[in-house]
Amino acid sequence: HLYTAPSRVRFPNGESLAEAQSRAIVGCETIASVHKRGEHVIVVTHADVIKSVVSHYLGAPQDLFQRISVTPTSITVLDLPRNGHPTIQAVNVRSDIEGWLK
Repeated sequence: HLYTAPSRVRFPNGESLAEAQSRAIVGCETIASVHKRGEHVIVVTHADVIKSVVSHYLGAPQDLFQRISVTPTSITVLDLPRNGHPTIQAVNVRSDIEGWLK
């Protein structure tokens, strides 16, 4: 079941959550690798993809990703440096983004 054991879910004619998470992580890290340090990049996607990416960078088990709240049109900010540890700057922000971009 998607909410109790998402790591065991495979969508009909689709990929597993683990495969989707891996694809999203590769995408995030590829995007980060082609931009200069300090550049701001906006990526738009679905809430479950964001929660899966955040849980990965937190080191949380995939079965706990639904405990992260991501609402429509909210903003999540990640810092993915080439050399160093990724950090989560904000999750599910529903206010002015300007302060996060300084």
